[in-house]
Amino acid sequence: MTIPLPLQTALISAITAAVVTLLVEYVAKPHLEARKDRVLEATRAKRAVDTSLGGIMSAAVRLMVAATKADNWDTVSEHLKILDERVAALELHHAQARGAMPNRQRELADKAVDAVTSVPLQIEAVFFNWQDRRREPVFQKVIRRQHIQIRDAATLVQSAYGWPRMTRWKPLRTKRVALFKAAADELQNEINSPYRFLEVEIL
Repeated sequence: MTIPLPLQTALISAITAAVVTLLVEYVAKPHLEARKDRVLEATRAKRAVDTSLGGIMSAAVRLMVAATKADNWDTVSEHLKILDERVAALELHHAQARGAMPNRQRELADKAVDAVTSVPLQIEAVFFNWQDRRREPVFQKVIRRQHIQIRDAATLVQSAYGWPRMTRWKPLRTKRVALFKAAADELQNEINSPYRFLEVEIL
C-alpha cells in the first residue's frame, strides 16, 4: 500500500518535529539551563562583591578609629579580625564571579582584588611594630594612609567589575586598561611599602 504524498510529507514533518523536540529537550536544554545557572550565579556573586566592598570600607573605618583612640589593644585586634573576615568574603565572591568574565576583565579584577587583600596584611604588620607607639602622630598618619589605600583598592575593584562601561571604542579602551593596570601596580607597590610616603622609613 502506497502512502499518499501529502500524508508522507505530513508524517516526515511530524517525525522531524518530534526528533528536534527531543534533541532540544535532552541535549540543548540542559546546556541552556546550566548556562542560565552560571549567569545567575555570577550575577549574585557580583552583587555580593559590592556588598563585601561596603563591609570592608565600614570595617576599615572602625579599625582606623580604634587604632588611634582605643585604650585596649584587644579592641583593635577584634576590628582587624572583622576586616580579615570581610576581605575573605570578597575573595570568595570574586572567585565565584570571575569565571563569567572575559579574560582581560578577569585580569584587571584579579589585580584589584589582590590589592584589597594585601592591605590587611600590611595593617597587621604596622600594628605589630607600633603597639607601644600608637599615640605618635606618625603612626596615626600611617593608619590614615592605609585606610586611603583600601578605599582606593575597593574603587579599583568596582572599576574592574564595571568593565562593559569602559567603552567599546578599542583605542580608548586600550588606553583605559593601561591606566588601570598602572594604577593597580602603583597602589600595590604603595601597599607593600606602608612607610614609603614618609620622608624616612620607620622601622
